[in-house]
Amino acid sequence: MRSLTTQLSLAHQFHPKLAFPNTKRTLSPSGWQLGEHDTWAKMTNFEVALRTPLIIRAPWMTASIGRVTSVLAEAVDFYPTLAALAGLPDPITEMQELNGTSLLPVFVNPDDINFKSAAYSQFAKPSRGNPYAFWPTPARNATEIMGYSVRVDDWRCTIWFGFDGKTVTVNTTDVIGIELYDHRGDPGELDWAGEHRNAASDLGNADLLSELHGKILDYIRLV
Repeated sequence: MRSLTTQLSLAHQFHPKLAFPNTKRTLSPSGWQLGEHDTWAKMTNFEVALRTPLIIRAPWMTASIGRVTSVLAEAVDFYPTLAALAGLPDPITEMQELNGTSLLPVFVNPDDINFKSAAYSQFAKPSRGNPYAFWPTPARNATEIMGYSVRVDDWRCTIWFGFDGKTVTVNTTDVIGIELYDHRGDPGELDWAGEHRNAASDLGNADLLSELHGKILDYIRLV
């Protein structure tokens, strides 16, 4: 956090000297676990490792000035969003294959957060024999486990599948582990208590888990 504050101060200091004084994009790498979940690293699918600070200043989008939004967003959304804010053609119409979604609607109406229903992440693990090991990050052809996580408004679901490094494909019928975390009432805390209890085995969550499992399978087919 101290480093981020320093970089923001430098950006503000030199901002007037930039070629486009009315625009600003401040992006940061994803988080780093400092002992949360007994982990000192960033290579996980937990919220604390995935959250990314993002500030975009577009003063010509007057409705967005001074506003904070809780819209779900992914790093793959940055490019189509910045292209839209710059008035460039939609990258998809230019035959560019993208998975991202333009967040332009939230600059028009910061309260409009329902146009994007989920955000996804993915991390590889090196060994089925030691499924809790996450380091070193394996090469794709040496990956044995792949974890996919979907975050919706009130929940995070992570499913770990077997991965064939030789064919570089995920085996969606080989489910190694399932995690389901309750974010209802989460005010935005990085180390939310709900991510310290796996609710996947709760019978009352069966329908929800099935829905989120389906979203992950649809995402895998897409990418």
